[in-house]
Amino acid sequence: MTDSARPELQVILLNGGSRAGRTALARALQNELAGYWLRFGIDTLLEALPPRLLEGEAIAGGAAAGTPNPAFTAIEAHWRQGIAAIAASGGRVLVEVELATGPTTQQLWRIALEGIPTAWIGVRSPSALAAAQEFAHSDRFRERVAKGESVHRGISYDLVVDTNIAPPAETASLIRERLGLERAAAGPHQTSGPAQP
Repeated sequence: MTDSARPELQVILLNGGSRAGRTALARALQNELAGYWLRFGIDTLLEALPPRLLEGEAIAGGAAAGTPNPAFTAIEAHWRQGIAAIAASGGRVLVEVELATGPTTQQLWRIALEGIPTAWIGVRSPSALAAAQEFAHSDRFRERVAKGESVHRGISYDLVVDTNIAPPAETASLIRERLGLERAAAGPHQTSGPAQP
């Protein structure tokens, strides 16, 4: 994939389950990619929610039962539109997502980001998933871990990476190359050797 094959990307979505390494990879991409990329994730949204919406696990409980809390569904839609607005205004955005409802949620993102050059990256970590399953201490945590691979079912990607194969920095470099993006210029924290006197 080259720059001539697609308009310059504005949004990269990283979809993966718990412990897949999305955050570490997103941070590595911020260092790897030219320009300045803002990083958002589901945790960003949850931290912004009113405490009363989080009380009693209204969000998780409703979603687990197949009937997401209507208030959260509306707020999540506002969040997607907000990210789309940042990208539409020229900002570059990395978004960490966990598509629990699979293609349905991906389609909602596609609608929000219509007309905005976007890439979808699947983030997998089979060994971390297996370890988490082995050491899970509660049924609820086991269920959360079990969703690690289910978030990929039915999702279409531009690229899928395995965070067990290489460190985040190397995986970020691979993504940059495959998406045909420019590399960030070496700065104070990206030097190739000792500073010259």
